[in-house]
Amino acid sequence: MRRSRWLLTLGLVLATCVSMLAAPLAASAAGKGPARLVFFGEVESCPLDGGPGLWSIGGREVTVAETTRFVETWGEAGVGAFVLVNARVLEDGTLEAALIHVQPPFFRSICRFGRTVAQQVAFRQRGGAQSQERTQAQTRDHLRTQEQTQTRLQLQDQTRSQEQDRARTQTQLQLRDQSCLQDQARTQAQQQLQDQTRSMTQDSASLQSQIHEEERTRTETRAGARQGNSG
Repeated sequence: MRRSRWLLTLGLVLATCVSMLAAPLAASAAGKGPARLVFFGEVESCPLDGGPGLWSIGGREVTVAETTRFVETWGEAGVGAFVLVNARVLEDGTLEAALIHVQPPFFRSICRFGRTVAQQVAFRQRGGAQSQERTQAQTRDHLRTQEQTQTRLQLQDQTRSQEQDRARTQTQLQLRDQSCLQDQARTQAQQQLQDQTRSMTQDSASLQSQIHEEERTRTETRAGARQGNSG
């Protein structure tokens, strides 16, 4: 039970360190004072007497004034000390320390571990975002490919349909031409048959006329012969 509580407390401390180290707090209240910056860092340089002047803490230059409050429960604030800085952001962008709180020795390791965790979390978040972007890009490419394939298939279907329509139209035209030719041939055959029938009728009438003329001639000849015999 105590171990669980200790782990929970340690987790909360780590979470606080990670949040503060991953994104230093800069908050300002409009009309209530200058902006503030809170961060952890190691004192890299300071005046020899450790008093007011220009300090270098965690890669930042901080001005320590007479009004700066020091909390040195875990040691003196000097080069190599790991401290918490609460600074005011002045109008020219410089930092003026309002509080420098020396942290216990083990807190340096905790903060380094928290910084490492924060960097890993940020790296994973960037990697996850990049992976998501790659997935989205692949999805867009896949959808674009599907659209292009669908468009190509539609064009192929349209072309095939047009070719089938042209072939059907050509077949209908050929059938109509064949039907017209057959009608013309049938008409010509009927006309020839009518001409032949008319010619045969005329020939038959002429033959009958010749027969009647020959019969009349024979009749007249016999009649003349009888009269000669009677005389």
